[in-house]
Amino acid sequence: MDKQAIALNRFGLGRRPWEAPPADPRGYLVGQFARYTPTMPGGDGLASHGAVAEDILEYRAAIVNAMLEAKFAQPATPATPPPAAGQAIPSVADAASGKPPVTDARKAARVEMRQFARAQYIAQVGVRVRSAVATDTPFVERLVHFWANHFAVSVEKLESTAFAGLMEFEAIRPHVTGKFEDMLIAVEQHPAMLLFLDQA
Repeated sequence: MDKQAIALNRFGLGRRPWEAPPADPRGYLVGQFARYTPTMPGGDGLASHGAVAEDILEYRAAIVNAMLEAKFAQPATPATPPPAAGQAIPSVADAASGKPPVTDARKAARVEMRQFARAQYIAQVGVRVRSAVATDTPFVERLVHFWANHFAVSVEKLESTAFAGLMEFEAIRPHVTGKFEDMLIAVEQHPAMLLFLDQA
């Protein structure tokens, strides 16, 4: 593979049809650091960090309220007497069934939060893809993708889904050309990481 192909494919995101191969592959890569800006086209249309946090707090409050309503709506159950001789001991599943039932209010809160989180996640992915396609700094964009993958958070947890893309936009992109220590601190303090690690 020649140096131009290495610069475009291994260090960048590939050559676009209208682009000419760089005459100076090394200069092409190094020059991108001076041109890089962390903002992305369309990023200003995303929900803010604060708006996502507010929605999560409302979701948590709705879940707690639904659980309390369900708990206090149930008639008090008398304590189960110990089993008599020769009587079967209740299973762990039977004993654990004292959890409050999943109410319509809890279901509705989860559905609403899932819709919000999914919409945010899809919008964030769209901005990221459009940025990768349109960027004039593909080497730096590849570094952003590397660090976003390195510090990946799962979107399996409902509450972290809406924050997942924001972690890249707020903690990785602003620090990708700076000191690693600054990026590490920003990532470890970001709500997406705190929720992923059950620290929020």
